[in-house]
Amino acid sequence: MTNAMKPTLLHRRGFTLVELLVVVAVIALLIGLLLPALSKARQASWTLVASSMSRQLANGVIAYSESNDSWIPGINSSGLKLYGTLDTAYQDRMNSSGEMPVQMWDWMTPALWGTDLPSDRTTRLRALLERFSDPAMRQTSIVFSGSSDRWSTLATEDAAKNGPFRGVSFLMPATFQWFGRDMVGSENFSGQGLGEMLAGDRLMGFAYPTNRFAAGPVITTNARYPVPSYQPRMSSMKNASQKAAVATGFRYLANGPGGTVADFDATAQGGLYGSFCSAGATLGQSTEYGDATGGNPSNGQNMSLSYRHAGKLVIAFFDGHADTVSAPDSRNPTYWYPSGYYFSGSTNPRNVHPDALRFYKAGDRIN
Repeated sequence: MTNAMKPTLLHRRGFTLVELLVVVAVIALLIGLLLPALSKARQASWTLVASSMSRQLANGVIAYSESNDSWIPGINSSGLKLYGTLDTAYQDRMNSSGEMPVQMWDWMTPALWGTDLPSDRTTRLRALLERFSDPAMRQTSIVFSGSSDRWSTLATEDAAKNGPFRGVSFLMPATFQWFGRDMVGSENFSGQGLGEMLAGDRLMGFAYPTNRFAAGPVITTNARYPVPSYQPRMSSMKNASQKAAVATGFRYLANGPGGTVADFDATAQGGLYGSFCSAGATLGQSTEYGDATGGNPSNGQNMSLSYRHAGKLVIAFFDGHADTVSAPDSRNPTYWYPSGYYFSGSTNPRNVHPDALRFYKAGDRIN
C-alpha cells in the first residue's frame, strides 16, 4: 500500500485540566447568578397563588354572609350547634353532607359551599387542607394526641392509611367570629351557658390587646356590661378594607419532650380557636404569629411557617382584596379587631406585641 492510500490519522488534543476547571467555574458562577433569581421567581409565584386562594376564601365568606342574614361563617353561625353536646345528631350529619362544617370553628366549608366537597367528614377535612394548601407551606401535621373523640380517632386512622395531613395554610381571626353581643357570666371560652346560647345570646370573645370599655369602675364576673355594637355579621363590619378575613398562618407548632411537634386539632368542637382560626398577630403570645419574646409555645419557631412569603403575611380583607404585609406591620390591631374596641396599650410582650404600640397608645379606639 502506498503512502497515498494510507488513511489519514487525525490527532485530537483533549481538554487540559486547567480548561476543565475553568469551564466548571464558569458554570458554577452562572448557577450562582441564576439560582437567586429563580428562587425569587418561585417565591413570587407562590405568593400569587396564596393571594388568589385567600381572595377566593374571603369572597366565599362574603357570599355566605349575603345568603345567611349577614352572619360570618364560624362559631356564632354555622358552627354554633357543635358547641358542647348541644346536638349530637348535628355532629352525625357532619359525616353525611359536604356542606357541613368539620369543626365548630370551621368557616372554610361554609365559605366553599357548592364546590363539591366530600360528604365523609374525615375526607372533607383532608380535602380542605390539601385543596387550599399554600404552595409555600411544606409542613405536614399529625393529629393532636391529646384528643380523644371519635373524629380524632378517625383522622388518626386516615393518616396511618393515607399519610400525614397537610399543615393548615389559612386562618381567620377569631375576633371577627367570636366578639359580639353582651353576655352574662365569665368572658372566657367555657363561660357561656348552653341555655343562653339557645336563648339567642352569642359567644363573646376576649383577648388582651383590647378592652371593651374605656374607663370607669371595674367590671366583675357575672355582670352584664356594655360592649361596642359589633356582632359577627358583615352588617356590623366597619372599615372592611382593613379587617383581615383570611390570613396565612400555621397552627400548631410546639416544643414537646421528643422535640418540636406539628399537630392539629381534629375534634368536632375544637379547642380555643380550633384548627381554622387565630388570635391575630397583635397578641404577643399568639400561637400562630407570636415570637420568642411573647412566650409563644414554639418559642417563635412558628414564625417561619406563618410569615412564609419572604417574611410577610398574605391577608385577604373583608372587602375581598388581598395584600402582603410585613411582620412588623402585621401587628397593627386594626387588622385583627373590630372597629370601636379600645386598645389596652399593655407593655407586657405576652399580652401585646411591642410592634403594636407603634399604631395605638393605651385607650385609643381601634379604627
